[in-house]
Amino acid sequence: MDNDRATLRQLPEKYLRAIRKSLMLSLPIVFIGAIALLLGSFPYAVVLPPGASPIGEEWRALALLVWRASSGIMALALLLFVSHFLSVEARDRQLIEISPPLVAVLALVNFFVVSRFPDMSSGLWLLGPQSVLLAIAVAIGSCELFVACTRLGWLRLGRKTYDLNPSLHLALTAIGPALATVNVFALASQAGSHLSFDLSHSVAQALLA
Repeated sequence: MDNDRATLRQLPEKYLRAIRKSLMLSLPIVFIGAIALLLGSFPYAVVLPPGASPIGEEWRALALLVWRASSGIMALALLLFVSHFLSVEARDRQLIEISPPLVAVLALVNFFVVSRFPDMSSGLWLLGPQSVLLAIAVAIGSCELFVACTRLGWLRLGRKTYDLNPSLHLALTAIGPALATVNVFALASQAGSHLSFDLSHSVAQALLA
């Protein structure tokens, strides 16, 4: 617990503000997941007579599935909210022409790239509390990298489209930074995949030796 608090204190204030606002907006999902977890894991046999459980095993399994699903939905919600709030703050404080909804969608794309969702045999990995921290990390990294790429003038393809519709102008100028951000996350994901494969291969050889 002390280590977690120390880690939170080291985070910049803007990240803490974005996470706090996102958690407040995600409270309904948290309540649904908490109720489902309580129904699915409550020790009925301890407090009730044998056979007097109010729900059967099928309903308990369904409740636990709802809890896992709510955790996955909360991760996606935090991903979108955190990236949105960070991009709004970057736009207002650093005077950068970016679209917060576009940054949120970009963070969602990078989340699926990092999690290697198409390569998984099942999507149940994303339905659980283990994806919440990954979603927050991807939201912060994606937004910061996109903002850094936006500052590079040579990546902005539509710098002379001010006379067009503002939404179209923001979309055109975001093409280059968005492609660069996705490529960085794709390379990082591929590197992590190779490292994990090499590590598992080394462990297997050590066990067989």
